[in-house]
Amino acid sequence: MQIQRYFSADRSAAARPGFFRRVRVTLAAENGAATGFEVTAPADWELGAVEAFARHGLLPSGVPHARQRLAEAGVPPELQACTPLEVPSRETTGAETDIRSAVSRVAGALARAGMETRLFRRAEDALAFRDELEACLLSRRITLAPALWQGIGAHWAYGAPPASAAAPDGDRRTEADDLTARLRASRGRDRDAAALALGRALLDELSEDMASALEDDASTRALRMVLRRAEELGLPATAARRLMDEHAAGVEPLAAGDAHLDFDSDIWDLLGTPQDSDAPARLTGDTPMDELVAASYLGRAPELVLVLTDADVSADGAHVPCGHVDVLKFDAPSRGGSLDVDGLCHAVHVLAVALDLAHEVMACGGDDAPCRTGRPIAVAPMNLASLVMSRGMAYGSDEGRALAATVSALVTAATAATSTLLAEQQKPCDAQHLTDDLAAMQRALLGHAPDGGAMLPMPLFPYTAEQARVLDRARLLMGKALDRAAVTGLRNGALTALPADEDAARMMSAESAGIAPMARLVHFRRLTPDLDPDAIYKTISPSVPAALRALHHDDASIEALLDHVVGRGTLEGAPGVNYDLLRERGFTDDDMDVTEAALATAATIRAVFTPYVLGWDDAILGSTDILSRLGFSDWDVEHANFYCCGAQTLEGARDLPVEQLEVFDCAAPLGQIGTRQVAARDRLLMAQAVQSFVTGPVALDVTLPPDSDADEIAALYGEALTLGLRRLRLNRDAASLCDPLDYDDLLDSGDVPAGDIEAAVQVRAVESDMAFDPQADGMPSAGDMPPLLATLVSVGLANGVPLSAYEKALAEIGVDMDDAGMRAAIREMASGFLARPRTGGVAESYDPLTQDGAQHGHAGQQPARSTPGGARLPATTADMATDTDNSNEDGTIAGPASGILDTGAVKGAYDIVVSPADGPVPPSPSFGDPAYSPPSVSGRDREE
Repeated sequence: MQIQRYFSADRSAAARPGFFRRVRVTLAAENGAATGFEVTAPADWELGAVEAFARHGLLPSGVPHARQRLAEAGVPPELQACTPLEVPSRETTGAETDIRSAVSRVAGALARAGMETRLFRRAEDALAFRDELEACLLSRRITLAPALWQGIGAHWAYGAPPASAAAPDGDRRTEADDLTARLRASRGRDRDAAALALGRALLDELSEDMASALEDDASTRALRMVLRRAEELGLPATAARRLMDEHAAGVEPLAAGDAHLDFDSDIWDLLGTPQDSDAPARLTGDTPMDELVAASYLGRAPELVLVLTDADVSADGAHVPCGHVDVLKFDAPSRGGSLDVDGLCHAVHVLAVALDLAHEVMACGGDDAPCRTGRPIAVAPMNLASLVMSRGMAYGSDEGRALAATVSALVTAATAATSTLLAEQQKPCDAQHLTDDLAAMQRALLGHAPDGGAMLPMPLFPYTAEQARVLDRARLLMGKALDRAAVTGLRNGALTALPADEDAARMMSAESAGIAPMARLVHFRRLTPDLDPDAIYKTISPSVPAALRALHHDDASIEALLDHVVGRGTLEGAPGVNYDLLRERGFTDDDMDVTEAALATAATIRAVFTPYVLGWDDAILGSTDILSRLGFSDWDVEHANFYCCGAQTLEGARDLPVEQLEVFDCAAPLGQIGTRQVAARDRLLMAQAVQSFVTGPVALDVTLPPDSDADEIAALYGEALTLGLRRLRLNRDAASLCDPLDYDDLLDSGDVPAGDIEAAVQVRAVESDMAFDPQADGMPSAGDMPPLLATLVSVGLANGVPLSAYEKALAEIGVDMDDAGMRAAIREMASGFLARPRTGGVAESYDPLTQDGAQHGHAGQQPARSTPGGARLPATTADMATDTDNSNEDGTIAGPASGILDTGAVKGAYDIVVSPADGPVPPSPSFGDPAYSPPSVSGRDREE
């Protein structure tokens, strides 16, 4: 076989200075330890890609420090095998630390295998294949599956056995009639994981109480009491949510069992394991759909083989060598952004040859090994969703599905043409069913209607001139492949597939794995620059500006829209918070320089305005939230954040028409304001469109929104069967025990009954030896606020009673909560009066306006300082323990993790900071006052 040079015409390009660099990576070991070492990598590889390749591509051991080539007659020196100079031992061997070594090891071993099998009859062809494969791998136009990298070439390059072999997994395939047992076992793992945390007896008791509370639809108080009890007992919030989900799904709750399990058992070791490591299960007519729907609702459904085809049978029990081709790498700017069809076909040709030769060098052992049966390969296109977006097409549109199907058909046609060339020089395999499938694809490419059946390819028609050009090439290659296959046959029993390989996507820095939609529009990546290898850069997906140009936006509009997504990276001229206001409140030029450098790549401005970034002493401020302490409101911070850091989504952009928003939909809502996402049904239709033009299965892993119900899940399973999809995993988001959850997400803080508030009032009144009747004489105005009410709000907020509960309770006892002064007073107490640790045995209060604390029992204590916002700041480090920012997004104040006012624990445990009932508040000192301001980053005093 003759290999044309397309990407490696100038091999000296890889040796240019600066093309490679040393990058330090850190990998986590299985025992939890971290290993750091330096890797030589191409300069344009992001650090995440280097780390992924170091984990999956580099040999961890067995690489000799010194080796020599073996003189072999008839073999060019570049392809001669090597042997270590010394006896291999721990002292004389090490690990691969150069990506070039791994690429040369794989490419050289495959080229050598091509010579041994007489596929390459000339040394020039073998070397051309090696160079082309190296060029494609280093440029990440293509890559091999992670399972192949460490299993190829170790013996040829180093005279050592492979560090890890890709073992066949056919014996792990589950029979069709075992699916029901697997669904139950999946729920059983959840039950055991929850039992490890608390014991089944406690879960059984709580499940009965929770079921009783859920059946009472008139009030949520009983349910909230059960949840609070579960939180106090230490039940993980994920297990409590599971009990609620099981009741909603109508499945059997967690069963009671042995009660001897420890309460302090570590649940997270078990929860961190993969959801389901078994092979896909077969869905049959005997499978109870209700159990399958319940498993998906609870987030534990396994991957299912919905339809078993002849191609799947031919690959059954075999480890299929898989490789990925990044279609975005062939977007040629010199062609006006159109696809480089010639380059894509040549890369697929090289990859298909490499995957076929992988059968010769993989550690499968012998000619009769299962991995050689039918010699299936899987060439998988990558970044299809990104390509669709870059063309200004929506993922769920007809034209988007047609483009993805056309590119997939081109990849399949190029692979089929290569397979016939391989069969012409090597022994073909029996793949009549595959020839029939290719003929059906060719009829669909020509626009002919199928004979019938959902699994047959539908006619494919072009929507754009570029798609027509790609479609013409696919028709031409497929026609030639079918003509040659009629004479020579096919070398491989399977050609293309679309697995959801996240590891391969990270190695290629791809934006979407398999057929999945794009995950995000903005990426935070470590780009390994020369000066700061650990710097994180915020970059926008290149598909976004390409899509905007395809939608006929001019340069000014594109610039404005990109600013909306990724932000301007500065606070100069920002609304709410800007440098002019910061200077007025004491910021120096050094502080401006520090914040300006950090804001360029920040996800939120709150992450920048902290003592750790600015180099300030947080003991002086008493809080890490500098913006709130400077008096900036949530409105100020929110608008400044959108101006500086962007919305992470195009939703809300003024210059983008509403009908174009669907082009930029991703797998989940984006940012804080995003609500749109690719619908589950659109993902099913995309899978059907692409599956029609690949010979292997399309792995479809759909995550449904949290509010999806059982009927919607059942409807999606039914539609997937109707569409003829082959493999599917369907699970509801935020439903698995592996998903992190806090009790704040379960408890509705706005529904605390008023009776609990009034009981707390009476408790504090008795403790303070002051009777208080909330129904007597109404409530005073803001300027007439009684100290006892301030005490009540203070201790309640410190112990988890939400602010909205106070407002509701006060309204129910006759207080006019529409009065702006009253609401302002409540809000001020929420932000300014915090519970302090008691210093004596008598309930005393500390007046922050009094410079001498001795008369209140606090001799020697420093006075608290104030900010322009009116909130009191503790002046000592010890006071920081109770001064935490517990503001929620809805404006309420969340208390400690206990979440409930335990009067027995609170009584006599806190000293309350209260406000004077009358009298003006003295002016606050300026933030720039050296007596109250932290030192600048440069170390100079503020007055300088």
